[in-house]
Amino acid sequence: NEWDKVLGEYIQGLREKPVWGYGGNNYLCEDGKTKFGEVRTIFLVRQKTRDDVLEAMARGRMYAVRQKGDERISLDYFTVSDALSGRQANMGEELISNDFPELKVKIRMTNGDEKTVRLSIVRNGMEVKQETISLPYELIWRDVSFDKSEGPVFYRLKVEADSDNYLVSNPIFIRFDEGEGANDIPVAQVAK
Repeated sequence: NEWDKVLGEYIQGLREKPVWGYGGNNYLCEDGKTKFGEVRTIFLVRQKTRDDVLEAMARGRMYAVRQKGDERISLDYFTVSDALSGRQANMGEELISNDFPELKVKIRMTNGDEKTVRLSIVRNGMEVKQETISLPYELIWRDVSFDKSEGPVFYRLKVEADSDNYLVSNPIFIRFDEGEGANDIPVAQVAK
C-alpha cells in the first residue's frame, strides 16, 4: 500500500524519482523462523560485475524473492510494450505509448519443477488480473480495461506459491502520448 502510493506520486509528478523494491535480511534474521538468504534481491545484469549490479539497483532492474529451501520462483522476463510502435520497457523503465499496454511475463521454478502459484498483476496499486497458474508459465496480456486519458500508469507483479515462497517485481511505467498514431481501439480489434 505505501509503496504503491509512493509510485503513484512519482507518475503524477509529485516525486522526482521512483522508489525501488528490494529484498534482504539483516544479520539478526536467524530467529528460528527466517534463515539468512531466504529473502533476497535478484538483479538483472549482463555481467556479474559491481558496476552492473549498482546500475541495475539504481535503475530498478531487479525483483525481490522469498524462498524456503533451495529452489525459488524465477521471473525470466516482464515487459510492457506498445503494439503500434513496437517499443517496450522492462522493470524500472518507462514506456511512452499510443496504445493499450501489452504485458509479457515468463515465470518458472529455478529447478524446472512444476509448481502451482498465484499470479497478480497490479496497475496503480490495484490488482487488475489474477490467475492461479502452473509453472513454468508464459503470459501475453493486453490491458484494455481503463481510460488512457486518466494519465500515466505503472504495472508490477506478485507471484506467490505460499507465504514463504513468492516474488515481487519492480514497476514498469507507462505514459500515454495521444499524438500521431494514437488509437483508442485496441490493436487486436482494428480491422485490417
